[in-house]
Amino acid sequence: MQSEVRGLKSELERLHSHNDEMLNMIWSEIGHTSAASVKVSFAVARRLMGHSGKVKATAWGSANLLASAAQDGKVFIWDALKNARTLGIKLDLAWVMTCGYEETRHKFIATGGLDNKCTLYDTAVTTPTVTESAAVFNGHEGYLSRVKFLDEARMLTASGDSTCCLWDVQTTQRLERFEDHAADVQRYGMIFHVHKACFTRFCAASISTLTTTTFLLQALVTAQSGCGT
Repeated sequence: MQSEVRGLKSELERLHSHNDEMLNMIWSEIGHTSAASVKVSFAVARRLMGHSGKVKATAWGSANLLASAAQDGKVFIWDALKNARTLGIKLDLAWVMTCGYEETRHKFIATGGLDNKCTLYDTAVTTPTVTESAAVFNGHEGYLSRVKFLDEARMLTASGDSTCCLWDVQTTQRLERFEDHAADVQRYGMIFHVHKACFTRFCAASISTLTTTTFLLQALVTAQSGCGT
Protein backbone atom coordinates (compact mmCIF):
# COMPACT_ATOMS: atom_id res chain seq x y z
CA MET A 1 0.00 0.00 0.00
CA GLN A 2 2.78 2.42 0.91
CA SER A 3 4.53 1.74 -2.39
CA GLU A 4 1.32 2.57 -4.28
CA VAL A 5 0.96 5.80 -2.33
CA ARG A 6 4.57 6.73 -3.09
CA GLY A 7 3.96 5.94 -6.76
CA LEU A 8 0.85 8.11 -6.92
CA LYS A 9 2.65 10.94 -5.15
CA SER A 10 5.52 10.71 -7.60
CA GLU A 11 3.10 10.81 -10.55
CA LEU A 12 1.28 13.85 -9.13
CA GLU A 13 4.57 15.68 -8.66
CA ARG A 14 5.54 14.87 -12.24
CA LEU A 15 2.24 16.18 -13.59
CA HIS A 16 2.51 19.29 -11.43
CA SER A 17 6.00 19.98 -12.74
CA HIS A 18 4.81 19.43 -16.32
CA ASN A 19 1.93 21.87 -15.83
CA ASP A 20 4.33 24.48 -14.43
CA GLU A 21 6.57 24.11 -17.45
CA MET A 22 3.64 24.50 -19.83
CA LEU A 23 2.35 27.59 -18.02
CA ASN A 24 5.80 29.17 -17.97
CA MET A 25 6.11 28.57 -21.71
CA ILE A 26 2.69 30.09 -22.41
CA TRP A 27 3.38 33.18 -20.29
CA SER A 28 6.77 33.67 -21.88
CA GLU A 29 5.13 33.78 -25.32
CA ILE A 30 2.44 36.27 -24.34
CA GLY A 31 3.24 39.70 -25.72
CA HIS A 32 5.76 38.44 -28.28
CA THR A 33 3.17 38.11 -31.03
CA SER A 34 3.50 41.01 -33.41
CA ALA A 35 0.39 43.16 -33.71
CA ALA A 36 1.06 43.38 -37.43
CA SER A 37 0.75 39.60 -37.76
CA VAL A 38 -2.73 39.55 -36.23
CA LYS A 39 -5.38 40.40 -38.78
CA VAL A 40 -8.81 41.41 -37.57
CA SER A 41 -11.57 41.99 -40.06
CA PHE A 42 -14.80 43.85 -39.29
CA ALA A 43 -17.93 44.15 -41.36
CA VAL A 44 -21.03 46.30 -40.90
CA ALA A 45 -23.90 44.09 -39.74
CA ARG A 46 -26.60 46.77 -39.44
CA ARG A 47 -26.73 50.48 -40.17
CA LEU A 48 -29.33 52.21 -37.99
CA MET A 49 -30.30 55.50 -39.60
CA GLY A 50 -32.71 58.20 -38.49
CA HIS A 51 -30.90 60.78 -36.39
CA SER A 52 -30.31 64.22 -37.86
CA GLY A 53 -27.66 65.22 -35.31
CA LYS A 54 -24.46 63.81 -33.87
CA VAL A 55 -24.99 60.56 -31.95
CA LYS A 56 -23.34 61.09 -28.57
CA ALA A 57 -24.18 57.88 -26.71
CA THR A 58 -25.60 54.38 -27.08
CA ALA A 59 -26.73 51.81 -24.52
CA TRP A 60 -27.81 48.19 -24.84
CA GLY A 61 -30.97 47.14 -23.05
CA SER A 62 -30.80 43.52 -24.16
CA ALA A 63 -29.23 41.38 -26.86
CA ASN A 64 -31.30 43.17 -29.50
CA LEU A 65 -32.61 46.39 -27.91
CA LEU A 66 -30.36 49.40 -28.38
CA ALA A 67 -30.85 53.05 -27.37
CA SER A 68 -29.11 55.89 -29.19
CA ALA A 69 -29.01 59.50 -27.96
CA ALA A 70 -28.16 62.32 -30.36
CA GLN A 71 -27.85 66.07 -30.41
CA ASP A 72 -30.96 66.35 -32.52
CA GLY A 73 -32.75 66.20 -29.17
CA LYS A 74 -33.96 62.63 -29.58
CA VAL A 75 -33.38 59.15 -28.24
CA PHE A 76 -34.32 56.24 -30.46
CA ILE A 77 -34.83 52.68 -29.31
CA TRP A 78 -33.97 50.10 -31.94
CA ASP A 79 -34.47 46.43 -32.49
CA ALA A 80 -30.93 46.08 -33.80
CA LEU A 81 -31.41 42.58 -35.16
CA LYS A 82 -34.41 43.63 -37.25
CA ASN A 83 -32.95 47.02 -38.15
CA ALA A 84 -36.19 48.63 -36.90
CA ARG A 85 -36.85 51.69 -34.76
CA THR A 86 -39.39 50.82 -32.07
CA LEU A 87 -39.70 54.05 -30.05
CA GLY A 88 -38.74 57.71 -30.22
CA ILE A 89 -38.14 59.97 -27.21
CA LYS A 90 -38.14 63.75 -27.46
CA LEU A 91 -35.60 65.10 -24.99
CA ASP A 92 -36.00 68.17 -22.82
CA LEU A 93 -32.45 69.15 -23.83
CA ALA A 94 -30.70 68.69 -27.16
CA TRP A 95 -27.17 68.78 -25.66
CA VAL A 96 -27.26 65.20 -24.45
CA MET A 97 -23.98 63.48 -23.59
CA THR A 98 -24.97 60.09 -22.18
CA CYS A 99 -27.82 57.62 -21.92
CA GLY A 100 -28.55 54.48 -19.92
CA TYR A 101 -30.98 51.64 -20.53
CA GLU A 102 -32.57 49.66 -17.70
CA GLU A 103 -31.73 46.06 -18.64
CA THR A 104 -34.06 43.97 -16.45
CA ARG A 105 -37.49 45.00 -17.69
CA HIS A 106 -36.35 47.52 -20.34
CA LYS A 107 -38.76 50.01 -18.78
CA PHE A 108 -36.61 53.13 -18.40
CA ILE A 109 -34.19 55.24 -20.39
CA ALA A 110 -32.06 57.80 -18.53
CA THR A 111 -30.24 60.68 -20.20
CA GLY A 112 -27.96 63.49 -19.10
CA GLY A 113 -25.84 66.27 -20.52
CA LEU A 114 -25.10 69.95 -20.19
CA ASP A 115 -28.17 70.68 -18.07
CA ASN A 116 -26.43 69.05 -15.05
CA LYS A 117 -29.31 66.70 -14.35
CA CYS A 118 -30.39 63.15 -15.14
CA THR A 119 -33.77 62.75 -16.80
CA LEU A 120 -35.76 59.52 -16.73
CA TYR A 121 -38.18 58.41 -19.46
CA ASP A 122 -40.72 55.59 -19.21
CA THR A 123 -40.57 53.36 -22.31
CA ALA A 124 -43.51 51.16 -21.33
CA VAL A 125 -45.94 53.10 -23.52
CA THR A 126 -48.29 52.29 -26.35
CA THR A 127 -47.52 55.41 -28.37
CA PRO A 128 -44.66 55.51 -30.89
CA THR A 129 -43.21 58.65 -29.28
CA VAL A 130 -42.51 59.77 -25.70
CA THR A 131 -42.67 63.52 -25.19
CA GLU A 132 -42.68 63.87 -21.39
CA SER A 133 -40.16 62.76 -18.80
CA ALA A 134 -41.09 60.47 -15.91
CA ALA A 135 -38.66 61.92 -13.36
CA VAL A 136 -35.71 64.28 -12.96
CA PHE A 137 -32.71 63.69 -10.69
CA ASN A 138 -31.11 66.92 -9.46
CA GLY A 139 -27.94 67.18 -7.43
CA HIS A 140 -24.95 67.45 -9.76
CA GLU A 141 -23.27 70.81 -10.29
CA GLY A 142 -21.65 69.88 -13.60
CA TYR A 143 -22.49 68.15 -16.84
CA LEU A 144 -23.40 64.45 -16.79
CA SER A 145 -20.86 62.27 -18.56
CA ARG A 146 -22.20 58.82 -17.70
CA VAL A 147 -25.36 57.15 -16.43
CA LYS A 148 -25.83 53.44 -15.78
CA PHE A 149 -28.60 51.37 -14.20
CA LEU A 150 -27.27 48.95 -11.60
CA ASP A 151 -30.67 47.25 -11.50
CA GLU A 152 -34.34 48.22 -11.62
CA ALA A 153 -34.10 50.23 -8.40
CA ARG A 154 -30.71 51.97 -8.57
CA MET A 155 -28.81 54.14 -10.99
CA LEU A 156 -25.27 55.55 -10.98
CA THR A 157 -24.31 58.87 -12.56
CA ALA A 158 -20.93 60.49 -13.19
CA SER A 159 -20.41 64.21 -13.63
CA GLY A 160 -18.04 66.99 -14.50
CA ASP A 161 -18.42 68.22 -10.92
CA SER A 162 -15.91 65.49 -9.91
CA THR A 163 -18.52 63.28 -8.25
CA CYS A 164 -20.51 60.10 -8.78
CA CYS A 165 -24.00 59.71 -7.36
CA LEU A 166 -26.07 56.65 -6.60
CA TRP A 167 -29.82 57.18 -6.95
CA ASP A 168 -33.04 55.45 -5.98
CA VAL A 169 -34.97 55.23 -9.24
CA GLN A 170 -38.43 55.14 -7.68
CA THR A 171 -38.05 57.98 -5.18
CA THR A 172 -35.45 60.03 -7.13
CA GLN A 173 -33.53 60.35 -3.85
CA ARG A 174 -29.75 60.36 -3.83
CA LEU A 175 -28.46 57.38 -1.84
CA GLU A 176 -24.72 58.05 -1.99
CA ARG A 177 -22.37 60.77 -3.19
CA PHE A 178 -18.71 60.02 -3.98
CA GLU A 179 -16.52 63.11 -3.75
CA ASP A 180 -12.88 62.01 -3.48
CA HIS A 181 -11.76 63.17 -6.93
CA ALA A 182 -10.45 66.48 -8.13
CA ALA A 183 -11.34 66.42 -11.82
CA ASP A 184 -14.15 65.51 -14.20
CA VAL A 185 -15.46 61.98 -13.90
CA GLN A 186 -15.53 60.69 -17.47
CA ARG A 187 -15.94 56.92 -17.38
CA TYR A 188 -16.61 54.02 -15.07
CA GLY A 189 -17.11 50.30 -15.47
CA MET A 190 -18.71 47.84 -13.09
CA ILE A 191 -17.92 44.33 -11.97
CA PHE A 192 -20.65 42.63 -9.95
CA HIS A 193 -19.99 40.02 -7.28
CA VAL A 194 -20.95 39.41 -3.65
CA HIS A 195 -19.75 42.91 -2.71
CA LYS A 196 -20.73 44.94 -5.73
CA ALA A 197 -17.70 46.79 -7.02
CA CYS A 198 -17.42 49.66 -9.45
CA PHE A 199 -14.11 50.50 -11.07
CA THR A 200 -13.94 54.01 -12.47
CA ARG A 201 -11.59 56.05 -14.61
CA PHE A 202 -11.21 59.80 -14.21
CA CYS A 203 -9.29 62.76 -15.56
CA ALA A 204 -7.17 62.97 -12.44
CA ALA A 205 -3.98 61.57 -10.95
CA SER A 206 -4.90 59.62 -7.84
CA ILE A 207 -6.31 56.31 -6.71
CA SER A 208 -9.10 56.07 -4.17
CA THR A 209 -11.34 53.38 -2.72
CA LEU A 210 -14.75 54.27 -1.35
CA THR A 211 -16.91 51.91 0.70
CA THR A 212 -20.59 52.38 1.42
CA THR A 213 -23.35 50.43 3.06
CA THR A 214 -24.88 49.92 -0.38
CA PHE A 215 -21.96 48.69 -2.46
CA LEU A 216 -18.22 49.00 -2.87
CA LEU A 217 -16.88 51.63 -5.22
CA GLN A 218 -13.25 51.37 -6.25
CA ALA A 219 -11.75 54.06 -8.42
CA LEU A 220 -8.86 53.38 -10.75
CA VAL A 221 -7.45 56.68 -11.85
CA THR A 222 -4.69 57.35 -14.36
CA ALA A 223 -2.60 60.48 -14.73
CA GLN A 224 -2.93 61.88 -18.22
CA SER A 225 -3.35 65.16 -20.01
CA GLY A 226 -6.69 64.21 -21.56
CA CYS A 227 -9.75 62.27 -20.49
CA GLY A 228 -9.88 58.50 -20.68
CA THR A 229 -12.28 56.61 -22.87
